[in-house]
Amino acid sequence: MAKKRYVNTTFWRDDYICNLDPSEKLLFLYLLTNPDTNISGIYQIPLKTIAVDTGFDKEMVIKIIDRFEKDNKIKYENGWIAIKNFQKHQNEKSKFVIKGIENEEKNAPETLQKWVKSKVLEGIDTLSTINLDPDLNLDPDLNLNAERFKMRQQENFETFWNLYDKKVERSSCEKKWRKVNPDTYPLIFDHVERYVKSTPDKQFRKNPKTYLNNQCWNDEIIVTGNVPGKTSFQDNLKRFEEMEKTL
Repeated sequence: MAKKRYVNTTFWRDDYICNLDPSEKLLFLYLLTNPDTNISGIYQIPLKTIAVDTGFDKEMVIKIIDRFEKDNKIKYENGWIAIKNFQKHQNEKSKFVIKGIENEEKNAPETLQKWVKSKVLEGIDTLSTINLDPDLNLDPDLNLNAERFKMRQQENFETFWNLYDKKVERSSCEKKWRKVNPDTYPLIFDHVERYVKSTPDKQFRKNPKTYLNNQCWNDEIIVTGNVPGKTSFQDNLKRFEEMEKTL
C-alpha cells in the first residue's frame, strides 16, 4: 500500500539543510520520504537499498549518514534508521497517530527509541503531518479531521455499492473498503461502471466482496460487441473530483 508523506516547504530554507551539499540534501530528503519510512521515524532499510534508490555508491551513503550522525540528526544502527525530529512533526494529539507510533516502535531497537525521544533539536521543520496509513483511518487531507475522512470514505463506499448493484455481504464489503487506498477510487468507479455494463445479468457478476478482495479493478474487461453509453475514465475522474469538492 502506497503511503503519502507531506514535506514542509521550509525544508529548503532550514539553516541546517542550507549548509548541506546537493548530495547530502538529496539523501536527507530520501530518508524522510522513502517507501520504508513509517510514522515513528524509526525503520529498517539496507544501505544497499539506499544506494540503489539514490544512485550513490555505498561508501558515499555511509559517509553522508556519518555526517548526519555527528550532527545528531540521523542515527543508523544495524540496518535501522532513526530520525531525531520526525515524531515532533506528527499530529501527536491524534489517538490514531499515537497508536500508529506505538505499533511501529514495538519492533524497533530500544536504543533508537530512547535516542529519538531524547532532547528534540531545533530546526529542520521538514515534516508537517502525517503518515498516511489507511488502517489507522488518518485523514489524507490535512484540512479534514479523522471523522470527516470516515464520512467521505463511507460516501465513496455508497457510490461503489450502488454502482456495483449486486447487494450481498454488505458488512464485509464495508470493512474491506476501509482498507482500499483512496487514490484508487476513480479507477475503481470507472472499472465498475464498465464491468457492470459488460455483465447485465447479475448472476454472472462477481460478488462485490470478491471484487474487492481480488482488486479486480486491475483486470481486463472482455466485452463482446459494443457497449452503449460507455463513460471514459477522464469523465469519471472529473466526476470524482467534483464530488470531493463538495465535502
